[in-house]
Amino acid sequence: MDLDLTKRWIKRWEGTRPVAYDDATGESLSPGMTAMGNPTIGVGLNLNTTAARMTIASLGLDYANVLSGAVTLTEDEIEYLLSTSITTAISSVRSLVPNFDYLPDNQQLVLADLAFDIGEARLAEFTYVLSYVRRQLFATAAAALQESKWFRQVGAGPHQRGGADVAVLGNMANPEDILG
Repeated sequence: MDLDLTKRWIKRWEGTRPVAYDDATGESLSPGMTAMGNPTIGVGLNLNTTAARMTIASLGLDYANVLSGAVTLTEDEIEYLLSTSITTAISSVRSLVPNFDYLPDNQQLVLADLAFDIGEARLAEFTYVLSYVRRQLFATAAAALQESKWFRQVGAGPHQRGGADVAVLGNMANPEDILG
């Protein structure tokens, strides 16, 4: 699996923000402000999770200050958080798709992106997609993914997350061509 490509792919869809923000509004958080959605930082790290608290602490940062928007992350800290999140996403996919390590890189990329975006529990609900992927029926898996609520939420266009993931999963596009 190409981890550098996976990082670039996820950054494309998530963006990068060094200060905590509300993922529902996009507004940066400031002390005393409450997020309407999930407080998020870096490359799509949901600060409401236990894993985020632990990872923030492992950097020696005060979680409350990060959450309140009082802390600006460095590029190295953002990269560390992203790498940790991708490792977690890949571990999640491996538990759902035992043959994950034997799949082609493009399909690994899409599965890691899905797990990163929606988490293991929600990805587990994509039973048809996962079943087709396990059997390496990638075009059928892509068609099933295209029928999901997630696909409609994240965008169906060729340069939107849903459309791009479906195209790459179904071998209809190369991720490098989408990234430009």
